[in-house]
Amino acid sequence: AMPFFLKKQAGCVITVSSMWGQAGASCEAAYSATKGAVIALTKALAEGAAPSAVALVPGVLDLQLVHNTGGAWGLFGDMTAALGAVSLAVCALILAYLFWLAPGSSAGEATGLALVFAGGVGNALDRFLRGYVVDFLDPAFVDFPVFNVADIGVTCGIVVFFAALAWQGARERKEGSS
Repeated sequence: AMPFFLKKQAGCVITVSSMWGQAGASCEAAYSATKGAVIALTKALAEGAAPSAVALVPGVLDLQLVHNTGGAWGLFGDMTAALGAVSLAVCALILAYLFWLAPGSSAGEATGLALVFAGGVGNALDRFLRGYVVDFLDPAFVDFPVFNVADIGVTCGIVVFFAALAWQGARERKEGSS
């Protein structure tokens, strides 16, 4: 498919994976392996398109390969190992929170933190195995940094976690005033 996309400078690739492709699920080994393969395929497609930008959704989203040795927006450039260690430390804190500090977390809190965990593990794996994070999703309609699926997991996970906390707090206040 890549030669066709590169010739036309356009195309559409839709891949569907899950956090278990990054983090693994002990009771779902085959599922985790296939989702991990989808993530690897997506990154391979991004590598195959380099250095050309390919319009995945023309005017909306381009495939543009960036080897990011820093953090978001290129912050902390060339600190790949340190950022990988920080990612793993945050993942360890998430596990501690979910299993020891707040084992009764709501489904929303757990889902949000699971997304952050999976994204953190995915980016940490890139940092340690490749020496950089493979970023490849480039919003064409706005000046925004190129990012990857793990970044989406982290960002959406943070939003879901804090929304769940806010919802729980509002519910507790409502019950307390009744």
